[in-house]
Amino acid sequence: MKNVAFTGFFICFMLCALKIRSQIVFNSAEDAVVFAKQNARERIIEKELVLANMKKTKINIQEYIPQLSVSLSESNSVSFNASDSRTKSLQFSLSQNVFNPARKMNYELANIQAVYAYKENLQSAKTFESEIINDYYNCLIASRQFLIKTELYEKAQDELKIMEARAFLGMLLQTDYLEFLTSALKIQNEMESARRSCKVQERILKLATGIEETTELKLADELNPEALQTELEPFTDKIWNIVKNSSIELQKEDVMIAFSRKRQQVQDAWYLPFFTVKPSVSFSGEDYPLSNPRYSIQMSFSFQNIPFAPLSVSNNYTYTRKKLTGVSNSADSSFPSGTTYFTDQKISDLTLLQQQIKRQNYEKQLFSALYELLVTHDDYLRSIQILQRTLELQQERLEFSKLQTDQGMLKPIDYVEQLIELSNTKISLIRTTVAAVASERSISVMTGMSFKELINACR
Repeated sequence: MKNVAFTGFFICFMLCALKIRSQIVFNSAEDAVVFAKQNARERIIEKELVLANMKKTKINIQEYIPQLSVSLSESNSVSFNASDSRTKSLQFSLSQNVFNPARKMNYELANIQAVYAYKENLQSAKTFESEIINDYYNCLIASRQFLIKTELYEKAQDELKIMEARAFLGMLLQTDYLEFLTSALKIQNEMESARRSCKVQERILKLATGIEETTELKLADELNPEALQTELEPFTDKIWNIVKNSSIELQKEDVMIAFSRKRQQVQDAWYLPFFTVKPSVSFSGEDYPLSNPRYSIQMSFSFQNIPFAPLSVSNNYTYTRKKLTGVSNSADSSFPSGTTYFTDQKISDLTLLQQQIKRQNYEKQLFSALYELLVTHDDYLRSIQILQRTLELQQERLEFSKLQTDQGMLKPIDYVEQLIELSNTKISLIRTTVAAVASERSISVMTGMSFKELINACR
């Protein structure tokens, strides 16, 4: 008996747990963002990959540390007229780039590019958040629109019942009744259309956040248009300075221009050599352990940036038993090594000029986009105020119209038209409020600050 009771309790518990898990509630757009980020495995892996590449670039110091090489050789030969020959040798050598004019520049550029790749990933994450927020508010708009259309449909049905009763009693013209019935059917069709739109937007939000199709989704957010009060156009200059300082693209362009100039300076400094030192020690003998150490050091100077005739110079010194036993010097060059030196210089200058113009054009486009956002945001605020006042007046008028309709002083069709007008104003208010919130989010992404932080910085 106890087992049966326990089994029943366990089944009820699992059903309740399943029911709880089958519904997800978003109290705000931020809840949807958090949920989507947890399920966005591709973005998580992408961030880890960027961090790994940044770490790899940072520890890539191979050009700065000596390279150790070890070689071992054995040679055995058989002679019929003399004794057999057996030789063994072991050599250790180090190779160190002492001076490379472009080494530090290339290392710093690679690290800066890795850092900006990470910043771009963060900016991409903010863009992803904005897309989720847009999907959230589109779903919220569709949900609120469906509720408004449903409320309008219910009121129209109530009036339709009254109209049918009056028509049955002969107190209403047939043409008025048919006209009202046509409007009621149109309202019903709009409600069904709003229902379908709500389902579509809900499916889009589920797909974006990683929610199963069978899971029930509920949005408990309440739009508060009264919280949107600050106009931003008067603070254009301050906001523009913030955007310029936080723009990753502008920073990247500045860095690339600076490194292009640095690269030109390195190319023009043809007198600076690439200096490499290679010390080595070798042991030889007929059997192990090997003896007869022999030391040598090779110094190489390479002038790779000399136009038309690059030059390489090598000095090699050999020491045996602490005595200098050999010196060898060599130099080599080829002429002409290339015939495009002056053309390459011109291309380099034009490329640098192109980068500067590109940077200037992007800055102009960025300012234009920002200013358009600020003006549009302020227009939304003014539209919200007008729609709120319009909604209040329409509600007051609707109360009087209801009394006039009940007293027979106003046609029911005119009253329903006022209901339709009121519902359209409500929908317009919701859409405008959401558009204002979306513009705030776009401005936040562009400035790299939350909207509240931006307002405090402007004041």
